[in-house]
Formats: sequence, structure tokens, C-alpha cells
Amino acid sequence: MLHLFADPSDVQDEFLTITGPEVNHIRNVMRLKPGEEISVSIGGDGKEYRYGIESYTEDSVLCRLRFVKDKEVELPVKVLLFQGLPKADKMDLIVQKAVELGAAEIIPVSMERCVVKLDAGKAAKKTARWQTIAESAASQSRRSIIPRVLAPMSMKEAVEYAKEQTEGREAVSGESEGRTVRQYFHRTGGRLCARRGGACEGSGDPADFSWPEDSSDGDGGTCDFVLADLHSGNTVKGGGEVCLPGTRSKTEEGRNGKKRNLSG
Repeated sequence: MLHLFADPSDVQDEFLTITGPEVNHIRNVMRLKPGEEISVSIGGDGKEYRYGIESYTEDSVLCRLRFVKDKEVELPVKVLLFQGLPKADKMDLIVQKAVELGAAEIIPVSMERCVVKLDAGKAAKKTARWQTIAESAASQSRRSIIPRVLAPMSMKEAVEYAKEQTEGREAVSGESEGRTVRQYFHRTGGRLCARRGGACEGSGDPADFSWPEDSSDGDGGTCDFVLADLHSGNTVKGGGEVCLPGTRSKTEEGRNGKKRNLSG
């Protein structure tokens, strides 16, 4: 099934108007007829919209919404690939496969020992080409977003950019759509709590731990079990070990086998 990306401005009520080069692709390459269905991602909201083709005009395709699939297709973590510039056209394949595997951003890095050296003009052209490849790969793999390919940067710039992207995030949280560790745990009356989810029961789904919607500042709200008493510094559950997002069983061990402790 053909998968496309559309801007929210192209949608009016239940109708979607497709313009630009996609019109030729739908009509003359795919040769889709009125009544046939296409898959569309709109504005990177994580949903898959199924539209049926209603009619063609000279420079547009009119589609009507049939149903929406809410299934999340993106990874629960935001993956940034910092890639040293390779020789020849190897970067084309790297960008394609990185997007297909779920990368959110690809950052080309001009290392000291890189053979390839790009001036500003060549870098702009290469970046535009890689972005086109990323968009095509995102469509083929039915991603809900189009990953960004940034302009090549130096190693120093790459390190600074990485710091900016990770600043203020806890390593144990596993970012999911901008969530941090505060969305998995909260304090209630001096206790560290979490809502019961599948991660401690063996499903390994960290999304089952959520920050209560009724607790905007981190205090108050309800919890299903207590992880630690922050007044005394003693943990209540697991004898000093707590179940964090990413653990797979009731052993409450991290992926690397090390116990984790939030007391104190």
C-alpha cells in the first residue's frame, strides 16, 4: 500500500487534497484508481490515516478519510545517528537503512581522518539528497515521521549537539515522545510511587509506567504500589531494588544485570 506524508493544512474535515509531485506518482506511476486506498501520516502525530481516492483534477488528488489507526509505529526512544562521512555513495545506503530501522535524526560528522571533505556548497547539495532518501525510506517503511538529516558538522559541533539533545534527561528513563523519568515515577506524601504496568510483570513495556495525569507538579496523585519511602530513605518494595522502565521480569534487574536503587 502506498504511504504518503501530508501537512495538516492539506486536510479539511474528512477530505485530504494531495498536490505536488505525489500527484504524478499516484496517477501515472502507481496508477491508482478512484476507490483505492492509501496510507497517510499527517503532521507526525503518530497515527496512520487511511484515505480512499475520490477523484483527480489536473494537479491534485482528492481523498476521503475512511478510518484512523492509532497504533504507535515509532521507537519508544529517540535515536540519533552520528555518522562519520564515508567514501563514495555509502552514505546513501546508511541513511536509507537508518531510517528504515527507526532513527529520528542522522547527523553526518566530518572526522579528522575522513577522506571526504565537503565545502559549504557540496555539503548543502549532499544534505538535500540525503533528506530526499530519508523521506523515500520513511514512506517505504511506513514511518509516521520523516527523520531529519542535518548538515555535516565537525566532531566538536557534534559533541555539543549531542549534549544539547540529552541535557536534563535521566539515563534510566528511556525517552518516549519527550517523556522523562518524572513521567514514570512521582512523589506522593514523601513516597516514591509508580502506577502498575507490564514491565514488572514480564511484558517489558516501559510505556505502562506513567506519570499520573492529575499530578502536574510531581506531588499528590495516586499510585498502585510504593517504591520507596523518601522520608526514611528505606525502600518499601523489593528490599532496596525497584522496577524501572526497561526491566523485563520480577527480578527487578536492569538489562545489564545490575540492580537499581532509588532510595536516598
